Order: sequence, then C-alpha cells, then structure tokens
Amino acid sequence: MARMRNRVVQITVLAVLLLLMLFVQGCQLLPREEIEEAPALLPPPQERRNLVQVVRGYISEEMRKSARAEAVKEQFLAFTQAGRVKEVRVEYNQWVEEGEILAMLETGDLEYNLKRAELDLESARISLEKTKLEKQLGGNISDLDLRQQEINFQRTLLSYERIKEQYEAATLRAPFAGRVTTVAVKPGDQIREYQDLIKISDPYKLELVVDVTVSDLDKLQPGLPVRLEYTRGNWITGKVVKVPKRGDKLPDGEQDRRVIIVMDDPNVEFQFRALHSVVILVRENPDALKVSRSAIREYFGRIYVRKVDGDLTTEVDVQTGIESTTEVEILVGLQEGDLLVSK
Repeated sequence: MARMRNRVVQITVLAVLLLLMLFVQGCQLLPREEIEEAPALLPPPQERRNLVQVVRGYISEEMRKSARAEAVKEQFLAFTQAGRVKEVRVEYNQWVEEGEILAMLETGDLEYNLKRAELDLESARISLEKTKLEKQLGGNISDLDLRQQEINFQRTLLSYERIKEQYEAATLRAPFAGRVTTVAVKPGDQIREYQDLIKISDPYKLELVVDVTVSDLDKLQPGLPVRLEYTRGNWITGKVVKVPKRGDKLPDGEQDRRVIIVMDDPNVEFQFRALHSVVILVRENPDALKVSRSAIREYFGRIYVRKVDGDLTTEVDVQTGIESTTEVEILVGLQEGDLLVSK
C-alpha cells in the first residue's frame, strides 16, 4: 500500500516537471519585447535665405510695343443722306482711281430725271446759241428774244444742277486714288447719313504708328529714342515725333493713342500695314543704385525691403525710381553693398 502511494507521488512529480519544461520552452518562442528609447533632440534647421546685393550700374525703363506702317492720307467715306444701298462696286484691298464710283443708294426715278435734265439743258443751250447767231447775222431777233432764251437756259441749268446734286448725294466716289482698306456695307443695307462705310488709303506715303495705352501717354514725349526691328534681328534707330495729349479725340470720339515715330534713315522703306517690334527708351540712368526686383516688397502702398546686417534682419522703407523688367532703381533708403533678402 505504501509502495503504491510512493509510485503515485513520483508520477505526479514527473508530470509537474514535464509541464514546467513545456512552459519554459513556449515562453522562449514568443517575440522579445523591445524597450523604446527616447529620440535624440536635433537642433532646429537654419532659415534658408536668398540674398541679393545693392549695386551701382546702368538701368533703363523701356516700352515694348508694335509699330504699324499706316497711310498718311486716308479717309472714311459716307453718304450725306440716309437710304438703302443699291450696289457696292468695290471690295477689300481693291485699287480705285480718283472719282471712281464705290457705292450707290437706291434713287427711284432720279437717274431717269437726271438724263432728261441733261437733254433739256443741251436743248436750251442750242436754242440760246442759235438765237445769238441769228442776231449776229442780222436776223429779226430783238434783245428781249435773246434775253428770253438766256432765262430759259438759266432755268434749265438750275433744274439740272438740283437733280445732279441729288444724284451725287446718292453716289459714293473715291476722293483720291488709293486702296480700299475697309468695306463696312453691302447691297440692301439701310444706312444713316454720314455713317462710315468705306475707307480709302494711299499706300505710297506712310507713317509709323505705335498704339499705346492712355497711361502710357503720360510717360512719352517727342524726341525719345526708338529702336525698331526692321528685319529679324536687324534693329534700326529712330525717335518719337508726335505724342497725342489727353483729350485729343479720334473721329469716332475715342482718345487718340497713336504715337508717331520716324527712323533716322529717311531712305528706309516700309510695306503698307506691316508690323514691326519697337522699343521706346522712356528713361535711363547710367550710374544708378539698383537692386533685383525680387528684393522689393509692397504692402498696402508701403514699399520696403528686408535688410540683413549680421544676424539681424530689419525692414527698411525705400523710395524707388526707374524700373526695368529685372531691376529697380533705389533713390532713398539703401547704400551700395547692402544685403537684402530676396522673395
């Protein structure tokens, strides 16, 4: 009995030991937990700044535009009376001679009445000449008879001239030889009196016209130097000769913004309505205190820069002058050599 009890105890102890060994081996198979270390604190990064320097040198303000070779002599034509257009005899770019009919209004019987008035006038002239001749040859023609023929001729002439005037008012003619550069009417259109319809230009006498903005007019004056690209890469020189004043109006009532330029070489020829790039030198300073435009800052009308002095950066108000596409002249606020923070 005692021997069996000892046997049970031994088996129990062996079972416990076996379970302990299995538990220990199972724990070794689990992943080992790592202890996180606190990250090392890095110094804050230094501010990256692009610096530009105030320097001395040449600076200029230029106005880049296009010049067009326009006719000095050109005219918009209009009927002096309202009506319906009967025919238009010309088209764009057509050459016309002085007096050539360009367009006509519907006239009803006016053309017939004009031809009849011409015949009546010719008949009255013949009668008057015949009466004068008979009187010179001693015929039985009194002074009253001659005067009566003169009155008849004058009355017929007045009638003819009135009808002729009405006919001409319905006829649009070229006032000079030139090229048709605008046709703004077609047959059947109902037009107003003095409505611009057809434009004639003389292409043999040209001038160079530069269209600018109204604000540009305040910057320009006669005598300013001009460079014009005559052919690709070939620039020739000239000058401004005419700048319209504020208030100068074009025929359509708009502000005149046409600046006239001439070239230094009077023998240079231009094609009618050809376009050329031009550069007008508005202002220049060969010894300006200047800085890159990227350093200039504006805020509600305030103009300032960020000036660097050692480790210190301060805001400095400045007064600017000439401005080019890349640089700005500094009149007040900075000195040559100053370092500025670029935007």
